[in-house]
Amino acid sequence: MPWEQLRLEPGCVEICCTTISTDPSQLEALTALLSAEEQQRLARVGSAHKRRESICSRGMLRRLLGSLLSQPPQSLELVNDIKRKPVLARRWQGHQIEFNLSHSGGLLLIAVALDLPIGIDVEQIRPNRPWQRIARRFFSAGEYAAIEMLPAAQRERAFYTCWCRKEAYLKALGGGLSLGLGNFQVSVEPDRPPRLIASSLEPGSPERWSLKDLRPETGYQAALAVAGEEIYLREWRLDPT
Repeated sequence: MPWEQLRLEPGCVEICCTTISTDPSQLEALTALLSAEEQQRLARVGSAHKRRESICSRGMLRRLLGSLLSQPPQSLELVNDIKRKPVLARRWQGHQIEFNLSHSGGLLLIAVALDLPIGIDVEQIRPNRPWQRIARRFFSAGEYAAIEMLPAAQRERAFYTCWCRKEAYLKALGGGLSLGLGNFQVSVEPDRPPRLIASSLEPGSPERWSLKDLRPETGYQAALAVAGEEIYLREWRLDPT
């Protein structure tokens, strides 16, 4: 495990990939890292699967932030900002620590950066998902038309590529899906550099955002959105133990 190699640097985004653990001892260790409020909130989650996802997500986030900041994970104070996006209550050495996470299937991705608003999204590619109906309903007209123009064999992958890019951008802004997937347009071609084409959520600002495609594992598609140019990504695979 490269925990000791993790470090925060200007212009760099640390992207960590791990699995949603089902091991009782690992879940117990991660639960011990959570605040009393987080543990109380988890106790009210009825689904065992959802509870495991939340324990791993919050526990691994605390482990990662603690390692990066050289602080005990359980000592970190996490609060929600005005957009209900989790943030650290205090700045670190004059910097705002930006982070975001996403999980799907059995995979968890966490992104951390200095002073750079970021959003990350991962989606498990599921056979027989009605992606055409979803794209027609939620994507912008330009995105849907661009997907339909691709060869038939590329359209499903283009859907997942587009979906992850869009979710990552919304999460970077804060507010999530409530901002509306149809209020902006991203490029959809899976094998071309991604970009934000237009956004009514931030008129005149597409050029300030960098979109990056990620392929963390076979059967998954992911994307990162970060406010900045010439961003360096450092990707790690971490064990939940």
